[in-house]
Amino acid sequence: MRTPSSAIVLAMVWLFIMASAMAFAPALTTLGNRHGMVPTTSTRLEAVSPDLADAAMTVAGIFKPLEKEMAQGQFFINLGFSVGGLGIGFIQLPRLYGIIQTIRALASEGPTEGGEKLKLGPIASLIFPAPSEKDVLKVISKIPSSDRVIQLGSSQNFLAAKGYVVSQDFTEVLTKQGCNPLAVFAAFDALSSGKGAAVEPDVFDANVARWKVDGTDAFATDLQKSSLIRMGSYATLLLLLFIVTDLIVETGIAAYA
Repeated sequence: MRTPSSAIVLAMVWLFIMASAMAFAPALTTLGNRHGMVPTTSTRLEAVSPDLADAAMTVAGIFKPLEKEMAQGQFFINLGFSVGGLGIGFIQLPRLYGIIQTIRALASEGPTEGGEKLKLGPIASLIFPAPSEKDVLKVISKIPSSDRVIQLGSSQNFLAAKGYVVSQDFTEVLTKQGCNPLAVFAAFDALSSGKGAAVEPDVFDANVARWKVDGTDAFATDLQKSSLIRMGSYATLLLLLFIVTDLIVETGIAAYA
């Protein structure tokens, strides 16, 4: 029977741990000399890691036949190296479900201008209830510059200290101006490309300026893109959980069936 090697199991575990950890993390790009962060470059090629070389050699024989005794040892290796990652991955599932439920619950909270609902794309509709167009327009009109959000915000975390616009500050500023909670959350999600924690000031200002010109159509387009990134990260996590679990099961069958 053809059975995957443990190196591939380890690769899958590493991938889905990274996928779940980075699902909502901000893109940590440099902000320029104003924040003392200067990118560095190098023209020297580093030596290939021995671990990567070993993994590359193993890839050539992913599906090589295994004798029963070898499969038994492979099964315990796969199980031992994967169980921690699987636990972390499966723990994320109720968390992701809770995030979506929290977002959808915002539809019944806070003040609203009422009126016609914003037309969302098919992917965004899976996550977000449609906010009122008037609520979205109010948010767009009330969003200040990134510098102003940072100045008015109260966040003391690392990202805020580095000059990013963080979700807490954004929400505080717009909530004080009587904006609808769902429209506010959707706006920041669209601005942060679905990462939800923080957004670079230059990106923030550029997108807000575009919204102020193009209105709710640009807003809905950006929300669709951010929702696609969210759903993509969810789907990646589920796929990798399935792959790793299947590898363990297949190895177990080869060893003990």
